[in-house]
Parts: sequence; C-alpha cells; structure tokens
Amino acid sequence: MAIHKGPESNKPIRSMWMLIWAAVALPLSGTIFSAQTQRAGSNAPQSPVRVQLFDVYSGLALANADVEVTSDNGIRCSVPNCPTNSHTWSGRSDNSGVLMIPRSAIQFNNDVKTKDHRGVVLAADVIKDSSSTTHPIEIYPEWLFDEQHDWTRGYKLVDPRGKVLANIPAHIEFPASDWPGQHGGINSLDLKTNPIGYVFFSFLRKPEAKPGQALPDAPLADWMTPVASLVVPGYRKATVNFLDGSDDERSVIRLQQ
Repeated sequence: MAIHKGPESNKPIRSMWMLIWAAVALPLSGTIFSAQTQRAGSNAPQSPVRVQLFDVYSGLALANADVEVTSDNGIRCSVPNCPTNSHTWSGRSDNSGVLMIPRSAIQFNNDVKTKDHRGVVLAADVIKDSSSTTHPIEIYPEWLFDEQHDWTRGYKLVDPRGKVLANIPAHIEFPASDWPGQHGGINSLDLKTNPIGYVFFSFLRKPEAKPGQALPDAPLADWMTPVASLVVPGYRKATVNFLDGSDDERSVIRLQQ
C-alpha cells in the first residue's frame, strides 16, 4: 500500500529554491540598498553646501584655495566596471576660506581636498543641512605625513562643555624616569594651542646635541615616549597618548576643571 506523505514531500524542493534565491539576492543587496538610498536623496535641499576650510596645523582658514570635491553614488560592487558615477567638482574658497559647493556636486559619498591637504569626508549632517549655516571643515596638510613627522601628533583641546580652547598656553611634561629622561632627552615643551584649539608636538625626545656633548648612539625609537602629561592653566592635568593622535583621527581632549 502506498504511503501518502502530504505537503511535507515538497519541503526539499522549497528549500532548494530558497537557497537559489538567497544566492542571487545577497550579492545584489548592497547595490540595491545604495541605489535606493541615493534616490531618496533626490528630495534633499537644493541650496549650496556652505563650508569653511581650515588647516589643522596652523588653525588658519584656507583662503583663496583651489579645492576639489570628489563624489560617488555609494554603490559598491564585487566586480569591475561598477556604476559608481564618480565625479570631481573644482572650486575655489574666498578670502575667508568659505566654499560654496553646488548640490549638483553632492552625492552619497563626498570628499573634500586641496593639492596640499589630504581629503576629508563631508559629514551627513553637513550635506543634509538646508540652512545657510557655515560648517567648519578641518583638513591635514600633506607635509604632516612626511617621514620626518612620524612622531608628531595633534590634539584638539576643549573645556568640559565642549568649547574650543583656542590660543591658550599648553605645557607638555614627559616622564623623567624612562630611558630618554635618563639620557638627556627633552623633558618638557611650552606650547600654545592654535586658533581652532589644536596643539601639535613630537613624542620624539632626542635633543640637538650641544657643542662637546655626546648623545647615546641609539635607534630613534629609543628616544620616543608613548605618553605625556598635558598641563593647561585652570584645568586638571591630562594624559595624552601617541596612539590616540594618529594622522587621520581628530583626537579631542576634554579637559576637566
């Protein structure tokens, strides 16, 4: 006598078709999502994006600078010839570093740079802003990435409420008991934050040899200290770490009173 299994006999077939659909749909999902996200942006405000460019190291506005905005639609593919619609718009900042970026130059991903400064991504809130607000954009000069500045790091100082501490004295103290401290290395630095609150210094403590002075013949790495203390009048002493101030990261130090 034949045994009737009912609807369960179709389970292997349904499972096979589900696997096939998943194999087809998953590679496309990233592209579909990105494309839908980009189309949703068509209702975005049409007024220009207003930014003001600043050199991170000097803290000064990049006046009359030639600027490039590179953008794409956010689509990413696992095969060549991906339709990213990559586009580059060229403009120039005014006497105060302000740049008006037309909406036609804005897509899903947007990167701003000059020939002397590395690119920085425009944040989503900047792109979506429909007001006439001027958004500050801080970018690193290319020379900071030279080999001779490998030990240099920058930190932006703010008070407990987030207010930028611009143009104030900053004292850097290095440990006295480590190898550089015991072999004539630099013990401290007296600096000043720049107009946008950054302080830059080198963790390499090898001094310039004085006449008649013989410094130990040691690798540069031995003269490096990974941590230092930051002292700003009116605030508690803070610790800064070499690894926290990498070139592409804006390391913010929120000082406490």
